[in-house]
Amino acid sequence: MLNKDNALAHEWIGLNARIRKSSCRAMEGIAGKVVDETKNMLVLEDADGFEKRIPKNSSVFEIEVGPGDWVKIDGSAVCYAPEDRPKKLMKRMK
Repeated sequence: MLNKDNALAHEWIGLNARIRKSSCRAMEGIAGKVVDETKNMLVLEDADGFEKRIPKNSSVFEIEVGPGDWVKIDGSAVCYAPEDRPKKLMKRMK
């Protein structure tokens, strides 16, 4: 089950996300549902149905892990392919 403790290693597609900080000020405040994730990008679909591509390495974002419960994530710390993220992060935590 998704919670604050396992959010980094969990699947993000389908979850709500918002951009808190970015090297590109125009991206700050973008929010939507995660529709895709690559090693270097997070793709959000906003309320109007448009896809926004957010570079992970220059952003700080939040993922909603429960109703009104958000986890802050530094994108530069999770620049891994989604399928590799859990095992790489577990190695770093040990």
